[in-house]
Amino acid sequence: MASGLQLNLHKSRLIGIGVKYDQVVQMATTIGCDSEVLPFKYLRLPVGANMGRMAAWDMLLDRFHTRLSKWKMKMLSIGGRLTLLKYVLGSLGTYYFSLFKMPGIVHQRMETLRAKFFWGIDENERKIHWTKWDLVLNGLDNGGLAVGSLHAFNQALLYKWRWRFLSEDSGLWKRVIISCHGVNGGFSLPSRLGSGGVWGGVVAVVDRLHSTGIVPLNVIRRQVRNGEDTSFWHHVWCGENTLASVFPRLYRLAVNGQAMVADYRGEDGWCFNWCVPVRGGVMLEQLEHLGLLLANFHREVRIHIDSVSLPSYGVPVRWIKYLPKKVNTFLWRVQQDRISTRWALATRGIALDSILCLVCDSAPERVVHLFCSCPTASALWDKLGRWCQMSLPVFVDVEDMWSWIDNLPRTRVHKPLLEVLFGCLLWVIWTYRNAVVFGDVRSATSTGKREEKYILAPPRLQNISFTQANTQAKQELDKSESQLSSLKL
Repeated sequence: MASGLQLNLHKSRLIGIGVKYDQVVQMATTIGCDSEVLPFKYLRLPVGANMGRMAAWDMLLDRFHTRLSKWKMKMLSIGGRLTLLKYVLGSLGTYYFSLFKMPGIVHQRMETLRAKFFWGIDENERKIHWTKWDLVLNGLDNGGLAVGSLHAFNQALLYKWRWRFLSEDSGLWKRVIISCHGVNGGFSLPSRLGSGGVWGGVVAVVDRLHSTGIVPLNVIRRQVRNGEDTSFWHHVWCGENTLASVFPRLYRLAVNGQAMVADYRGEDGWCFNWCVPVRGGVMLEQLEHLGLLLANFHREVRIHIDSVSLPSYGVPVRWIKYLPKKVNTFLWRVQQDRISTRWALATRGIALDSILCLVCDSAPERVVHLFCSCPTASALWDKLGRWCQMSLPVFVDVEDMWSWIDNLPRTRVHKPLLEVLFGCLLWVIWTYRNAVVFGDVRSATSTGKREEKYILAPPRLQNISFTQANTQAKQELDKSESQLSSLKL
């Protein structure tokens, strides 16, 4: 009132705490506004609700159901569904997760929805989940697809409040917390604050992460603060190296190479000034990487929690960045022996008329046979070797194939190209096998000869691999030019 502003009573609500509702209605009528009761929603977040109950999370679950519509699931490939899981559904409940500890039953239901969407299963259907969901959530180094668990995401966002408490000195919210819970804000071991209320839930999560050793107590250091004393390019503040060494081309094209973090940090996000407009090539690639690094800076705790909490499956994932995501996901499933071969279907109780390979009809259709010892696969490997002018050995299994590439005395350019060729060949074999199963082409046993026009290296494999290798070669050339330019400068 002292500022001269007036209240809009039509948008105002009167809520009573410890007051009978009849008295609240009477006072609201006198003032000229509507009455309200707890809990209510403010900015789509529940206020005054018991967040330990399932009903308080129904709104977020409904949003998950809306995003995971059936048509999106059927129209997207498994690579598209993987992208949607990581970058859309993974951040859908950010506001909820940054304030409230998620109950176990809510976490279970959300992960079930995500798992069914990833495998292309409708909510009311029962189909095969080819791998454990923990494996999909795990990082690439631990054999997973780096989707990340919502449980770790929730804990990482709650843990961020401790970082904000240490780094922000003059915030009103911090002064309120200090006045209520002391100078340390309740962050102590053991905590006397309990788990009641929003801040009590935050403190309980932080104390549990520290007491169990998941997150070390000294993991947070006050370095950046408001960014006025931290160099954006020359100080190690985001990652393990300076941003100037990680993104050399962006650093050379920056208008102010001595800028501080505060110079680039705006109210709506990061704002950069470049000498030339961003058009493509290495600059666009590095800019996207920088944006992802800055946007996911708080997710380092989440990745650490996942690496500690989720079981490790040992073998790292070979992710070929020059191949589409659906092909990489397929190669991951081949590595885990989790594709729908006839042998795998039979071992899971699916009734089949035969488990023999439909391509050659000479042995049970398993991963090793289909991609290594099948006569059609052997002919393809021979053709690939002649095309590359290399002598390829007889591979025992798919892992033996990748080990052979790793042990080759080749340059760093040759090995990625061979990875692209081998990955494309495995994908072509699988698409040909599916075409035989679903009747699009006839197998070698039914026609007396293979349908080379569909599957063999010229022209199908060459067209696919040339497209991927051409993209890879351009990127390698841009990187070489960037290194030469830095040497000249």
